[in-house]
Amino acid sequence: MSIFNTIADFRHGSVHLGGTVIEGYENQVINPYLIAGTTVHNIPQTFAVHGGTYSLYLNFINCVGSTGTCAGAKVFEQPFVVCPGMPVRLSTYLATSFSGTQCNVRITITDANGTMLNDQPSISAPYSPSWYQYHLARYAYN
Repeated sequence: MSIFNTIADFRHGSVHLGGTVIEGYENQVINPYLIAGTTVHNIPQTFAVHGGTYSLYLNFINCVGSTGTCAGAKVFEQPFVVCPGMPVRLSTYLATSFSGTQCNVRITITDANGTMLNDQPSISAPYSPSWYQYHLARYAYN
């Protein structure tokens, strides 16, 4: 799955309104926002790419007992600094690769105190080559 493509912008210690961060994962760098022990790969892969050559491919580790990626496990967490009231837009494409169990993904957005600001409790990512686009329209956090 490619996750979290467009969000907000924070450069040189100040927020620039209207800025955009686009992460297409066109690199071979370990992704620091993946939770250790939840996925097989921690660098972008060439499987199930929506655009470009690489994607953040999340091949979940099977849950055995309480080890691996069990139901409700957090897999990815990326902080973004935004100014209060600044419009934020989040968009990502999700797909279930190959013929494995169809993924059911939850996306939550919380503030620095852990207060839930937005919740998409269930996204059934379709089988590739079909894609689901999660899109949180312009949303201003206070």
